[in-house]
Amino acid sequence: MNNWITVKSGGRREILKSKNNKCIVFVMDKYTTGLTTKWYELTDDIVPNAIIAYDVSEMPNSFNTKHFIDQTYEMLMLSILPVSVVVSAQAFEYRYKNSAISYEEAVNIIKVSGFYEARKYADQMKEYALKMYHFCHSYAFERGLELKKARFKFGTDQRGKLRLADEICTPYSACFFSIKKQEVVSDPAECYSLLFE
Repeated sequence: MNNWITVKSGGRREILKSKNNKCIVFVMDKYTTGLTTKWYELTDDIVPNAIIAYDVSEMPNSFNTKHFIDQTYEMLMLSILPVSVVVSAQAFEYRYKNSAISYEEAVNIIKVSGFYEARKYADQMKEYALKMYHFCHSYAFERGLELKKARFKFGTDQRGKLRLADEICTPYSACFFSIKKQEVVSDPAECYSLLFE
C-alpha cells in the first residue's frame, strides 16, 4: 500500500490514488459498490466511464485480499467536474413520452448545479445523464422499481474526454420507489436485491 496516496477518507468510502494516474475507490458498503459496478457494467456501451477493473483479482496485488472483495473497484483518475447533473422523472417524461416537447426543452429541465468552469461540458453531461436515466429507469421499472430521480457526476481524463464518475443509481445518489409497496427503497442491500438478484 506504500505506492498509494489517500485522496479522501471518512464517510462511506476511501479513495486512494496511485502514481500511474489510477484511482482505487474503496466503498465501505458492499451493496453500494455492487450497485455501482453493476450499473457501470450494464451501461458501458451507453456512456463512457473510467472503470479499469471490477474484480480485485484484476487489481494490483495489495488489493487482492479478502478485506477488499466486493467493496472495491479501480478507475482511471479523473478531474472531477464540480457539478452534479440531476435528472428527475419529470424530465424523463418530457424527453421520452411527450412528443410535443422538443429535445432542447427536455434538456433544459435537467438541473446542472455547480461552477462556471464546467459549463463547456454542460450539454454533453445532460445528454449522457438522459441516456443513463433512460436505461436505468427502464431496467428498474421491469423489476418493480421506479427511478424517480438520479444524480450523475462526471470527470475528464488526461485527454479531456468526458466520463461518468462516482457511484451510479444507489440510494445515496438516486431515489427508487417500489411500485408494489408504494414506498421509497432507501436500503442499499434491498435495492441491490430487487435490481440484481
